[in-house]
Amino acid sequence: MIRLKPLTSVDIPLYQQLASKVYAHYFASYWEGSGLENYLENQFGQTQLEADIRRPTIGNYLIMEDNHSVGFAKFILNKTLEGFEEKRSCELQKIYLHPDYVGKGIGSNALNRVIEMAHERNNQLIFLNVVDTNKLAIQFYKKFGFKHHGRTKLEITDFKDEFRGLIRMVFEIE
Repeated sequence: MIRLKPLTSVDIPLYQQLASKVYAHYFASYWEGSGLENYLENQFGQTQLEADIRRPTIGNYLIMEDNHSVGFAKFILNKTLEGFEEKRSCELQKIYLHPDYVGKGIGSNALNRVIEMAHERNNQLIFLNVVDTNKLAIQFYKKFGFKHHGRTKLEITDFKDEFRGLIRMVFEIE
């Protein structure tokens, strides 16, 4: 059974370990110098995660299969997206699975749960940015009905130029 477990202070070390391992697996080659280490500390450091837990508009979750953490997700409620200002929106910032669990329907179940949670919180739209070279992720989101909304560029130190292109995708919740 797949479920999303809200991040608590007690879970932070597990979340950090999982996030560092999984993110590095997929994106280590996208960084130069100490960029990866700096990013991991910025996104998954103790201070940042504790701050996220305190903010009611941020949802950080461990993706659980039975009692095993196999991935993580993060979304931010009440965001505004250009072109959809009239819609209450949710930004899906992160959804990652440990590579051993990819292709087993877990990611699909987790994304469905994120969509349900956004809907339960009266959001009408989910949007995300995906690196334009990440074809598998783009296909995954398209399968769910996410549509291309535009392009942007990632502005972050030490991220390789050839990977800075982002595709913005949107999903309108019915």
